[in-house]
Amino acid sequence: GNQKLFPCEVCGRCFAADVLERHGPICEKLFNKKRKPFDSLKQRLQGTDIPTVSRLPKPKVQPRRKSNWRQQHEDFINAIRSAKQCTLAIKEGRPLPPPPPPTINPGFTTSACISLVSMHCSDSVYYFTATASLLDSSHVSKRLWHRLRQRLWLRQGLWLRLQLQRWWLRLGLRWQLRQLWLWRQLRRQLRRKLRLQLRLQLNLQLRLRLRWRRRLRLRLWLQLRLRLRWQQRRWRRQRWYLLRQTS
Repeated sequence: GNQKLFPCEVCGRCFAADVLERHGPICEKLFNKKRKPFDSLKQRLQGTDIPTVSRLPKPKVQPRRKSNWRQQHEDFINAIRSAKQCTLAIKEGRPLPPPPPPTINPGFTTSACISLVSMHCSDSVYYFTATASLLDSSHVSKRLWHRLRQRLWLRQGLWLRLQLQRWWLRLGLRWQLRQLWLWRQLRRQLRRKLRLQLRLQLNLQLRLRLRWRRRLRLRLWLQLRLRLRWQQRRWRRQRWYLLRQTS
């Protein structure tokens, strides 16, 4: 009781001098050591057959890509215009105009690709001009003309694609108009059939109602007639009983 106590520098509790020497390093270790957070779920699941399931990470929301439909539409219109200019140049025998540069996602980025494209374009221009000049001469044989025409058609792939797209669009519009006209005719026929069916159904319903009403009237009339007969019989019996009693 009379022993002098000294406070601990770490936790602040008071101990005797000899005890404080032992307590000091232990207390420092405990306070400096990082404690793991206590997981009550693991403790509950110990000794059971329930499997521990880790939570799935939240899926990252990917940003939506912006659609460049307006720019693509403008590129398509420019390509069609350039194809028209190409056809005019072929007919007149002039050198072909350069193709319109794509505004979005060009197909080449390196110098090698650019050189290849330029070589291809120069070859196509040469073939176009050669065929245009040969068209005017009348002494060209058919075989040579067919060969040149095949090469020409192989070279001008873009122009062909654009022309085909235009033709397909026209055909598609015609087909759509035809389908719309047929659909309108079918719709009119269906409406007529439906009207006829509705009229027939209404007529049937009206007939059935009329029959039902007639039958109801007949039943009521028969019931009334039977009641009247029963009543007449009762009256006759009552009269007969009265006459018998009086006599």
